[in-house]
Amino acid sequence: MNNSELLKHCIKYATLYALAGFGLFVILSFITDNPMGNISLLGTPVFIAFICYSQKNYRDQQLKGSITYGQAVQVGLYTVVFSSLMFCLLLYLYVGFLRPDIFNNYKQFTLDQFQKLSDMGIMSQLAEKSISEAEKLTPGAVVQGECLNKLLGGLIIVLISSAVFKKQEPINPSNDLI
Repeated sequence: MNNSELLKHCIKYATLYALAGFGLFVILSFITDNPMGNISLLGTPVFIAFICYSQKNYRDQQLKGSITYGQAVQVGLYTVVFSSLMFCLLLYLYVGFLRPDIFNNYKQFTLDQFQKLSDMGIMSQLAEKSISEAEKLTPGAVVQGECLNKLLGGLIIVLISSAVFKKQEPINPSNDLI
């Protein structure tokens, strides 16, 4: 496996995902006040598709149809790491500088949810502590958490998809007969 070809391939698919995922986030930011909430899960299928397509395409085009589990994991992990970092950089620039209202809406939503728990008396001490921590939230901390979620989720996806896309070279039956 040629490492420069591997890196080019992974960066290509990571960039495509980062742009597609970020584009989806921008569209959601105009549709809803809080695209950083649960609605951001809509981007998960896009993330999974790009990881799988990166592995399958590398197997079929670069390795001529044969890939080991380890090679598939390597392709997937590089794609996940590069795409997570690029997506989160774009997200930080957008939320931190271009649209700080999105972060403020997310922060207020989070505070409201913890306040509801506190008002109901459900784990009120924990809710009060969570409120004080949520008041300290910054765009960087939220984006860092999003990056960690993408890395961990991507790792799980890679381990599963690598098993699916693993394909050994076919055994030549004519050699076995001699």
